[in-house]
Amino acid sequence: MRYDIRQEQMARRRTVTYAGQSVEGEDVGYEIVRDGALVLQLDDGARIRVKPIVLNVLKTEQFVNGDRLYIVQHVVHVMSEEIAEADRGQVTAALTGEER
Repeated sequence: MRYDIRQEQMARRRTVTYAGQSVEGEDVGYEIVRDGALVLQLDDGARIRVKPIVLNVLKTEQFVNGDRLYIVQHVVHVMSEEIAEADRGQVTAALTGEER
């Protein structure tokens, strides 16, 4: 899926705070090449899926160790794949409306 920035926004420059400093940059469109999530097995027996969702990408004029600095605004979506054994009764009660 391709995420394009409208022509009038393409030249839009804005300033954001990054690492305690003001950084100027320009919004750029992007395309998702590979989509996926990270699955974590927790010590309490639960398994969760963590997936970043990109909101926008800012291309700056700064370089770090020779690489251009891009600032990605995102949110992280966390979903439960498997409930920890100790929590199963509470989750079942919450889903059925029963009191425990």
